[in-house]
Amino acid sequence: MDILVICQYYYPESFTITSLCEALVRLGHKVQVVTSQPQYGFHGIPKEYRRITDEVIAGVNIHRVKTFPRKKTKLSILQNYFGFYWHANQYIKKIKQQFDIVFSMSLSPVSSILPGVTYAKKNHLPHLLYAVDVWPESLVANQVIQKPSYLYSLINRWSQKIYASVDRILIGSPSFYRYFRLHHHLEHVEKRPLVQPALKIFEGKLVTKKKTLTLVYTGNAGKLHRLDQFLEALKHTDANVQFYCIGHGSQTQTLKHLTKQYALEARVKFIPFLPVEQLAKYVDDADVCLVSLVASGIIGKTIPQKLVQYLAWGKPILAMLDGDGANLLQKTQGGFIVKPQVKAIVNAIEKLQALSSLQRQKLGQRNRDYYQQNLQVDIAAKTIEHHCTDLIKLNKSKPTTLASK
Repeated sequence: MDILVICQYYYPESFTITSLCEALVRLGHKVQVVTSQPQYGFHGIPKEYRRITDEVIAGVNIHRVKTFPRKKTKLSILQNYFGFYWHANQYIKKIKQQFDIVFSMSLSPVSSILPGVTYAKKNHLPHLLYAVDVWPESLVANQVIQKPSYLYSLINRWSQKIYASVDRILIGSPSFYRYFRLHHHLEHVEKRPLVQPALKIFEGKLVTKKKTLTLVYTGNAGKLHRLDQFLEALKHTDANVQFYCIGHGSQTQTLKHLTKQYALEARVKFIPFLPVEQLAKYVDDADVCLVSLVASGIIGKTIPQKLVQYLAWGKPILAMLDGDGANLLQKTQGGFIVKPQVKAIVNAIEKLQALSSLQRQKLGQRNRDYYQQNLQVDIAAKTIEHHCTDLIKLNKSKPTTLASK
């Protein structure tokens, strides 16, 4: 198949679309990605990417459209969102290459898939959407808009129209199925979820018992991730518990202030965003990985991508989760699920401290085994391949129906 992929984010940004596209190439397909210049997780656009428009990585053809770097202001975020839509839409109008299907991955914003919608309709092609984020609920969870409100209703209708314009929706978490069916009233949603695979797998080293317990958190440190509660609990544990927060987010400065307020400077380290390839040394040293998400609304029930990453790394997991994420960790039996309460977090840390390295290794091995058997990228890519093939067949057998959507 010749697959046109539309996603605002791609390598060197840390999103699974990269792993999926490379796996589709390994399956023998031709993949053309239309994405933005990298900027998410970086301070602006990296110098080496400011003049690159086309490149090939691991057999994937990548075209990067002009990007307005996302900063802290709401105006810059809107420019970033609209800029990708505008420039990608202009580019796909000029593409001369022929494709069999359009595949989009929906992160925020949902408008990022509109260039794919445009191309699919113009060329009478099927359009497969992989939704790992849902709008407008993502905006509500991040306190950008309130629910109910006129703005919420407006964005809700707009989002529903976009979701309705594709031919099939794959979902990243089980609870998304009910949301798309009951909230957006859509029928073309696959019930079986396709959980995001890991970005990269590191084989963690087995270390001998040591006095310290090292916990690692990676990725976005925002309001949804409750790291302030974790720091409050950390001050009630002994000095042998260390914490590395790798990444950044809207709460980073608040977390640094709390670290100083709680006198945890010697035990808590903040490390700026690192590409996944550079995380190996921290993964090796980690005894436990931390994942947390606010338990409110549909977003709070999502399976966090970092949870799957931790499973692949084969590390024990301390989770403050509800919904789909908690259900997944219950299946793996490779960690502790706690309520977002100081006492509960402290108790879990003390239990992890009491385990030997071998006991923690067994917890981590359960996680890795489950990942390898159920969630690895090649399994996900074959699922996408199956749906692409099916939609192409339907498109050929019922061209009038699909073309009129």
